[in-house]
Amino acid sequence: MLPTALYLLIFNQTIQQSWWRWARFVLLVPFALIILLLPMYQSGGGFISFVGTTDLVILWGILFAAATVLYTLYQRFYLKTGVTG
Repeated sequence: MLPTALYLLIFNQTIQQSWWRWARFVLLVPFALIILLLPMYQSGGGFISFVGTTDLVILWGILFAAATVLYTLYQRFYLKTGVTG
């Protein structure tokens, strides 16, 4: 999370607040997946038991970081959020 926080510092406060509104809901997705997939993991079947929880956490972190970069660049350059003049 520290690299994401440092990355967000290069954008203005409008983009940071927009990102936070988006990210607080996206961060809840892994918890919902854990709750839904926990019975499958405990029974020893399915994708989650093959990959492992550490791998899933790393994968989610990479996906979240990539989505953060794409979201902030979309806000800044396509929607021109926070650009004055």
